[in-house]
Amino acid sequence: MATSFENRKNAGIDIVRHKFITYGTCVNNSDPTRAGRIRAIAPEGENLTITKCDDPITCIKTYDELAVKSGKYVPWGTNDPYTFAPFLPLPLHVLPKVGEGVKLISWEADKNLNQEYIGPLISQPGTIELDGYHSGKANTAAGVGNKPLMPYAVPVGNPKINPKNTPLIESKGSFVNPDDVGVYGRYNTDIILGMSENTISEDESPDDTEETYPQILIRSGKLIKNNKISSRPTSNRKLTFIQLNTFPQTLTREEVEVEVTTSEDIPLNVLIEYSMDRALLCALPMNFTGSIKVYKMPPTNNAGQAPMCAAFDNSTTVGGGPPGPVNKQLGLTMAFTNAPSIEDVARQINSLVSNIDREEWNKVLKQPSVSWAVKTFSGSVDLNNQNNLGAFLGNTHPLYIRPDSTLLETMEEGTPSMWPGPGTFDSVKAQVNILRDNVTLDGVKTKGSGLAFEGPDGSREVKKETKKVKEMQPGPPKSEQQGIITAGAEKIYLFSYNTTDLNGPITLQGNYGIPQEKFIDDIEGKTNSLVRGEKLLELLKKMASFQANHTHSCPGVASCKTAHDGTTTSEIDKLIKEAGETILNKNIRIN
Repeated sequence: MATSFENRKNAGIDIVRHKFITYGTCVNNSDPTRAGRIRAIAPEGENLTITKCDDPITCIKTYDELAVKSGKYVPWGTNDPYTFAPFLPLPLHVLPKVGEGVKLISWEADKNLNQEYIGPLISQPGTIELDGYHSGKANTAAGVGNKPLMPYAVPVGNPKINPKNTPLIESKGSFVNPDDVGVYGRYNTDIILGMSENTISEDESPDDTEETYPQILIRSGKLIKNNKISSRPTSNRKLTFIQLNTFPQTLTREEVEVEVTTSEDIPLNVLIEYSMDRALLCALPMNFTGSIKVYKMPPTNNAGQAPMCAAFDNSTTVGGGPPGPVNKQLGLTMAFTNAPSIEDVARQINSLVSNIDREEWNKVLKQPSVSWAVKTFSGSVDLNNQNNLGAFLGNTHPLYIRPDSTLLETMEEGTPSMWPGPGTFDSVKAQVNILRDNVTLDGVKTKGSGLAFEGPDGSREVKKETKKVKEMQPGPPKSEQQGIITAGAEKIYLFSYNTTDLNGPITLQGNYGIPQEKFIDDIEGKTNSLVRGEKLLELLKKMASFQANHTHSCPGVASCKTAHDGTTTSEIDKLIKEAGETILNKNIRIN
């Protein structure tokens, strides 16, 4: 054993060792043999043939010109010191682009023999189309001077926030998940073997319990580029793809009858808010001063949505500020100052709301009969118009009455942190709750606030209807496996070379894909729209039913337009008229 050890120890004593892997730059990838070879140099001067150069592309031109004159080598020839064969087998080969970094391997570096390369060096998936040799080394010790990359998955290195470095939601799925096997294409394409990305939820919280199943996914146009941060593209939800899945169980759906409640909901049109001066309520003695305001509601709120009756309540926020398309518009204000009692305030509020509810505009126009209350109309209300406020509001209903936010806070919450006066909170709250209990409107069940969906003779609440409908729900899974093939795109063509009866056969000009113009100018006219089977069956059933049940008023005349089972010719005519859109799918075509 000692002899064997000594032999191994002394085996390389006389060998001159050289660095046999260096960083290089691809300067030519047009191998005349198409064998995947490249020409490359080490711009930092790390091999035995050249010194450091700043521009590899310019350097190789200079070296080639000198070599041709001296007869030292011929580019791509057997004696070319800058020619490198692929380290990986040709079927697994990715050819670097000119200017991209590679790793150069020389098995006999001192003789420039048996030279191979691995590459290209790509720093991140977002730069896969082209990553220059400087940036390509960003993740290596030689790239320490490069600007740090913006990570695809953030925050990185914080196991509490993002334990699996899940990407941002808008970027999720753009690149192959680390748990899957992927093949990247240069131009926004890839092939994915696996489906682990589907086990990560939208809130970026990985679900370790969810099982993965076999999947092959071929994608084209998978992402929308981010020109500012290449590592953070937006995932394209309308990509072109082919997907193959094999699931261990077959999921089923079954039709069941369920009860569904629907609301006859419409936007709120009128809002009436009443308020009290809380500072004066806190005075000693208590002073009952406040107002009631009548607003025309906007067609939309600040979120661009119409304020709907069913969702409206005392806390619903409505855009404020000057009149405009997203703000409520003030039509009428009735102010009351030092009212005798809170009950008197409630009576004035009820009188005004009742008059508006009944659309008694002549009463609305009149000033209150008490000296401590006065009405003022906004400039948008035409006092010379017989309907005045009614014309401004348009439709009086649906109408909602409620306290404003400050008064609501006093009614419902505890003592505010900043109490404005000497009066006690309990005494103030007792008074405003008396106000709430006394503000009512005929037909509205709640006190102090509520919805009048229609006028006094109609429904005060949003109309609801409960009916039975049939819908598809998950059924019991079956034990047999379920294999699914899916293709998704704006347009799908399926054709056979052997079909010749539809405007002639489809022939291709090459075997490297079909250009866009070929689809539109040729293949479109040699294919037919695919038929939607269920829609075709619906038409055939109608026709068969009419055929079996039709009658004639007398022999020799056309059949009656309505059959015994109720099927009519107009129903059939309508289905036939719509068939071009309903039965034919013009975006899936076959020949």
